[in-house]
Amino acid sequence: MIRPGEQIEHFRVMGKLANGGMAAVYLARDTRDRERLVVLKVILPHLRSNPDYQAMFEREAAVGALVRHPNAVQVHGLLNWDGYAVLVMEFLDGRNLIQIISAARRRRQAISFPVVALIIARVARAMELAWNVPGPDGDPARIIHRDISPENVVLTYDGEIKLVDFGIAKHSHIEGNTLAGQLKGKYSYMSPEQIRGEMATHHADQYAQSVLLYILLTGRKPFVAQNDVDLLRMIVSDDPVPPSQIDPTVPGSLEEIALRGLRKAPEARFNDH
Repeated sequence: MIRPGEQIEHFRVMGKLANGGMAAVYLARDTRDRERLVVLKVILPHLRSNPDYQAMFEREAAVGALVRHPNAVQVHGLLNWDGYAVLVMEFLDGRNLIQIISAARRRRQAISFPVVALIIARVARAMELAWNVPGPDGDPARIIHRDISPENVVLTYDGEIKLVDFGIAKHSHIEGNTLAGQLKGKYSYMSPEQIRGEMATHHADQYAQSVLLYILLTGRKPFVAQNDVDLLRMIVSDDPVPPSQIDPTVPGSLEEIALRGLRKAPEARFNDH
C-alpha cells in the first residue's frame, strides 16, 4: 500500500484515512498548492487484478466529471500509480451520517427535524442534477447513485452536506452498467423494482433517500428481518410502520414525504419536476 511521504505525481501522501470494502483512502497534499488537501482512493491490493474494479473507478471518475454540484463530492480525476488507477477527490473534513447518528444515540439526543429536512433536500438536489445533467451527446445523463445510505452522506464542519461514493452509479452513456436482474447496493436501501430485477431509474434513488429519511425520523430502518431473504420479501410486499406511530412528534409533512418515497410502484413516488 501507499506509505506516508510517498509522492504520486504532484500529490504527497500524508497518511491513510480509512479502508473500505474495495478501496483504501489516503489524505494527500498538493505540492503545487500546499494549502490544498485531497483524498486519494486506491483499489485494495487483492482486488487489483479484477477488471471490474478498475472499471468502477473509471465510471466514478466519468460520473464525477459530470456531477458538479455543491452537495456532491468533487472528483478531480484519475492518476496512475504503479500501473493502477488512483482516484483524486475532494477532501471533506467532517463526519458521515452513520457516525453522527451513532453519536446522537450515545448521548440520547435526536437530530432536529429541520436539520433532517435540510439533509434530505440537499441530497435530493444533487441527485436531481445527476439525473438531468447533459451527457457527452447533450442528452440528459440519467445518472443514478444506487448506494444512497448514511455511510455515503457527509456533513462537514463548515456546514456542507455532501453525497459521496458514485462507484456503482449507473450512467446511460457508460458501457458496463449493471444488467437487469443484478443487485447493486445495500439491501435495506434497495427499491422493490430493483429486487424484482427490473431496470432501475431515478425512482430507485428516491426510494433510498426515503429510507434514509425514515431512519433520521425514527432511528430505525423501515424494514428489519433476521435474514436477507425475509428482508427482500418485506421490501417488495409489506408496508412500513408510519413514523408517527414510532415517534408522535414527527412532523406530518416529513412523514408524508417518507411514506410516499417508500411506495412500491416507482411512478407513485415523485415526478420529474
